[in-house]
Amino acid sequence: LKDDKSFPYIMLTHDEFPQISKYRGSREKKGWYYGPYPNAIHLSIKAIQKAFLLRTCSNQDFKSRNRPCIEYQMKRCSAPCVSFISEISYQGDIVSSQHYLSSSGKKAKSLMVAQMKKHADQQEFEKANEIKKRINGLLRRRSCS
Repeated sequence: LKDDKSFPYIMLTHDEFPQISKYRGSREKKGWYYGPYPNAIHLSIKAIQKAFLLRTCSNQDFKSRNRPCIEYQMKRCSAPCVSFISEISYQGDIVSSQHYLSSSGKKAKSLMVAQMKKHADQQEFEKANEIKKRINGLLRRRSCS
């Protein structure tokens, strides 16, 4: 903190498909800011990205894609750039991530559990299991911090 820089924040942009990123500086860009995070901001972003599958690519990359990136293959992104997820579903993930960042994570967990139960009731067990893994990843991250 002796580098004379401002503290880093986690920022969600105001886009059709919001991007999660680390941000330093004045809050002139439109978006949601969470923080400041003096330590381990990269680990926090990775955990959120894994749990909620939010994009981290720039807007230029996002608009020019015609196939999913490696983040999608590593199950860290839902590939909204190639329409693998609807805008409504992605917005649901954004809302859950905002609840996670602004509270203790209980509301985000309850939303994800409800989503998991909905998939299980519709006999979409693979999707329900993926959500269960994401919930467990969030719980492990909270217990480590």
